[in-house]
Amino acid sequence: GGGGFGGGGGLGGGAEWGGWGGWGCGGLSESMGLGGSGYGAGGGYGAGGAMGLGRMGVIGLGGGVLAPPPPPRPIPPLPPPPPRRLVSSAGGWTTLLLGALLVAALPLARPGVAALLRALGRWAVGVALARSAPRFFAALEAATGRCLSPVAGGILLLPHGDPRSCRAEGHRWEGFGASPQAFALVHCGLGLAEEAGALGPTKDLGPRRPGTALCLLFLLNVALVLVWQALLAVTLAYRHDWPRNAAGAALGWAAWVVTYRFWYRYPCSPGPPGLGIPSA
Repeated sequence: GGGGFGGGGGLGGGAEWGGWGGWGCGGLSESMGLGGSGYGAGGGYGAGGAMGLGRMGVIGLGGGVLAPPPPPRPIPPLPPPPPRRLVSSAGGWTTLLLGALLVAALPLARPGVAALLRALGRWAVGVALARSAPRFFAALEAATGRCLSPVAGGILLLPHGDPRSCRAEGHRWEGFGASPQAFALVHCGLGLAEEAGALGPTKDLGPRRPGTALCLLFLLNVALVLVWQALLAVTLAYRHDWPRNAAGAALGWAAWVVTYRFWYRYPCSPGPPGLGIPSA
């Protein structure tokens, strides 16, 4: 026919594309159920496709409104790094290794009951200092500080009496305090050096000689002293609150001086370190 792709003078021109054009008009139009002539219906089909895409877009937007994404799950806090956890347990590690060293030295020293009681007394004093120091530092900071909040044009003084409630509301507490971590590192390191050093070179032991286990425990205690000093250097050098760390280290040194250099040399005290073994 004359319609179709050719359309009289179209692409193929009448005779050649006429049959294909008729097939295009009749067969394709009927098979697709579009009706009309040629691709005029195809234009309608194109418009229908545009409407379909529009409906799909509306449905997609509606789905986003009706089904919002779930809220993000809270991220759990990370555990403290190993150096911080090690510093927090400085007293426990010191007690463990020093206690093992003293127990291993009992067959060699053969101390009396008085020497054992003196060693337990020094241990009790060290534990009491380690337990009371953080509370004393917190009370000192609360007594000497104040709660501040920066505002437009100045700083507002707030009526909070303790640092915890002040910082819980997002304010800043300014007061003099000391670092319990630095105190523990200095006090544990110096006390461990005193106690382990008293079991070092000895004399007048006769045939008794320290065994392998005792020597190994002694070396472990010496290594722990070096670890505490290294952590103290890192704490003083890299922590942002340097005055608090320096104050804690100074108070730890002062506690060692008062106990080992003065008090333990008097009769009314737990006595000097050691288990009664004469030093070389």
